Amino acid sequence: MSPCGDLGFSLDEIRALLDLSDDRSRNCEAVDRIAREHLFEGERQIDDPKALQSEWTSC
Repeated sequence: MSPCGDLGFSLDEIRALLDLSDDRSRNCEAVDRIAREHLFEGERQIDDPKALQSEWTSC
């Protein structure tokens, strides 16, 4: 497994990142977008169970 896969990136995200790395003329904006979307999704997955646990304990 690649380091990207170890970080939880999907195969489609890894392919997109590899395509972007092959084109040295492009700026980093697209890579930043993919990484930020991945980070946001990871944070959401962490926050959802915490919110649910908070609701359960407040009842």
